[in-house]
Amino acid sequence: MNTFLCLLPSALLYIPCALFAMLIGNPGDPALMTHGVFSSPSALCSVRTAFLKDYVYRQKYREEFQLQGVRTASTYAKLSTQAGLVTLNFIDRVDVYGLAGSSCLNLNREIFSEMQLSWGVGGKLVIWRTQDFFLGTDIKYFQTTQEPLFFISNGLAFNRVNDFAFEYNETQVSVGMCYRASLIAPYLYATYLISKIEPNPMTALVRWPLSDILVDAVCHSVVAKRRWGMAVGATVISSAKAALTVESRLFNQNAIDINLDIRF
Repeated sequence: MNTFLCLLPSALLYIPCALFAMLIGNPGDPALMTHGVFSSPSALCSVRTAFLKDYVYRQKYREEFQLQGVRTASTYAKLSTQAGLVTLNFIDRVDVYGLAGSSCLNLNREIFSEMQLSWGVGGKLVIWRTQDFFLGTDIKYFQTTQEPLFFISNGLAFNRVNDFAFEYNETQVSVGMCYRASLIAPYLYATYLISKIEPNPMTALVRWPLSDILVDAVCHSVVAKRRWGMAVGATVISSAKAALTVESRLFNQNAIDINLDIRF
């Protein structure tokens, strides 16, 4: 059997899975919406639900294990995600949330997947606040398994034929501030991202186009090339019961996100 190493560009040797540094959200989220559809401002606990659309249009990865003096190619990816988010709020200061949705991946325009399950959990804390200023932190864990449909090389599609997937996990920590001016609350974050992608197994078996010849694609573990980043965004609040947030993330990844949040 021929090896995929000899047949495809070197970029395919460093294949990451989906890039799921997800929405961070406003650091003042636990305290911005004081009313709910059913709950009152005096409620000690409330529930919020949200729908989000997230698009990572560029993120850079490098091979996890590198030999001294050996230069390896960087990997770039795009990811589109849609998910639902449920948040449990305590005393307008603490959020505990979980999210579930689906994502699809485009890597170097050479590897593609369908929409597949993704999920995560996290929490947010308002550390200090005045009437209009909020200082908060967010921490989350995200995980997904991505099974690629096919690889593309020299305009040819190589379909995957074995059980092969990328196991992705991520931890993201953020510290940010927000200032509320009437119904608009802009915010700024400093972010720290740790993510790792491991192929399982290390070799993908693919079929040569228009034939029954099978070849191997050898994959390696990769990690995010940059850990430090930032996020900027703004939240528009409607009647203290609903909020629309637009966010952009920079440096450790380039992404935009839109989400609609309703408090019950």
